[in-house]
Amino acid sequence: MSKDGRRNILFEAGASEVEIMEFILGSQSFGVNIVKVKQIVQYEAGNLSKMPGAPSEIMGLYMFRGNTIPLVDLAHALQIPLDEECEKPLVMVCEFNQMLAGFFIEGVRRIHQLPWREIKPMSGILASSSSCVLSSVKLGDGEMLILDLEFILAEAMPDQKEYYFEEVILDEVGEMDKKIKLIMVEDSGFIRHAMERAFKASGFSNAISFTNGKEAFEAIEEMVEKARSENRPLTDYFQILISDIEMPLMNGLMLCQKVREELEVRDIPVVIYSSLDNDQISMKCRQVGANALMIKPQMVDLIKVIKELLKIG
Repeated sequence: MSKDGRRNILFEAGASEVEIMEFILGSQSFGVNIVKVKQIVQYEAGNLSKMPGAPSEIMGLYMFRGNTIPLVDLAHALQIPLDEECEKPLVMVCEFNQMLAGFFIEGVRRIHQLPWREIKPMSGILASSSSCVLSSVKLGDGEMLILDLEFILAEAMPDQKEYYFEEVILDEVGEMDKKIKLIMVEDSGFIRHAMERAFKASGFSNAISFTNGKEAFEAIEEMVEKARSENRPLTDYFQILISDIEMPLMNGLMLCQKVREELEVRDIPVVIYSSLDNDQISMKCRQVGANALMIKPQMVDLIKVIKELLKIG
């Protein structure tokens, strides 16, 4: 099974729906945005090379299209017992953060076309920086959990985690930097924590964070109304918006489009910060009015782009 050549509604006008692939581990249904799935292949033990000293979540290096990729034991990472009768396990090959990785799964059920508003964010402890689950969606009498594959891979491979927490070494922080008000929108607690840490290290200590596009849009809408009623510039409230794409309730592309078109906010820079990287994403970002697309992790480059857009330094 390959997604090559498939249309994806994420890139279509409006982007109000998403395609989620439902897969199985044990008796639980999990989901992943189909955009991240490169291919589903039958697991072949002969294609796996063990890695001495590797973390327990890493089964080894798996041969895929002539190249080796890390294979993550997803059930082990999630502490889920597998079905002993599973005779034909699969490898879900995913592409994000400019790399390929495989995830060992039991099976695939189907691809669901869902409105973003039906995907609900996690709350409480599950929304923390150490959660493997991003969101959930009701499917009949059951529930499908949307996984944070970036976090799971980073936990399994410490060298990947270091990319998110790379030291931000920039010029001396000025007073202007400290006054800049940023809005950041990111549903992954792990990545949100990394962004907040990088922003503080680079002098941007005044950041407001949201976990989904709907919350962010409502807050920005309130700021716009307040600025107009008080006859003040919107930049008194925030100077730049940084948003992920894949989020529950409202995705980042829709957020950017609604801010530009419905709220008529033209002069505030918008940076899309995403793990997705292809020509369609770049084109869609331009169409909705984003000023820049940055691919995760690249935290240092993200800070530099923010400074360039704000004409700092």
